[in-house]
Amino acid sequence: MKEWIIGNWFFRFCRASIRKLTYRKRALEEIYWKMNLEERIKSSASTRHLVLKSGGWAIGPAGLCLIWDAINQTEKPKVLEFGLGESTKLIEKLETKCHTVVEHDRQWADHWTQSFLKEVDDIKAEIRIVPAVMTSKSSRYEISPDDLQMDYNIFIVDGPFGSSKNSRLNILDFIPNWKSDKEFIIVIDDIHRSGELQLFASVKTLLTQKGIGFRSKKFSDRKQVGIICSSTYWSIVSF
Repeated sequence: MKEWIIGNWFFRFCRASIRKLTYRKRALEEIYWKMNLEERIKSSASTRHLVLKSGGWAIGPAGLCLIWDAINQTEKPKVLEFGLGESTKLIEKLETKCHTVVEHDRQWADHWTQSFLKEVDDIKAEIRIVPAVMTSKSSRYEISPDDLQMDYNIFIVDGPFGSSKNSRLNILDFIPNWKSDKEFIIVIDDIHRSGELQLFASVKTLLTQKGIGFRSKKFSDRKQVGIICSSTYWSIVSF
């Protein structure tokens, strides 16, 4: 029911109107999160000189802070990232057990790789180029959990391009195979848009149906990002 309400045109109209009225507040929140991100980056020798261009097409500073915290609070971070971009740069600079990126645009991946190799000696991530199916009603990569064969515990959902409904659906393929004691952190970018907000609600519905306990919270900069995590990582959603 909640997913249907989010996809309704009247809900989308009201939400867009509210966002226009709250722009100034969100601009201040953007400054707050940029300051928090800068503090995190400067606190570590591995990231001290990293330059990130957050916001716009890229994930916002709130999302980057959540990714930072997720990786640093996980004992053995195994990261699956849907969408290649600024968050990939940050993850590359942090200590992970594995990092897989799913991307559909080979030209963008080549450009990103060439640009980032000017800053680093090597790229640790495995970048998987796969087709994406994107319509106005849904979007997803043509890849399944069986194609990846890794027990990931951190999921970054920021691709492919969004849709007005049922956006970026791949994360929903993983949850049916999880057990009740699964430890995980899911970061979903762009939930100020209806398609991604529907996904945020669908993930929580599926976890509840599976009997998997979780915590969730939305964070705003000029955009909005959502996090859903197992109760083990309650501290990530506590601020």
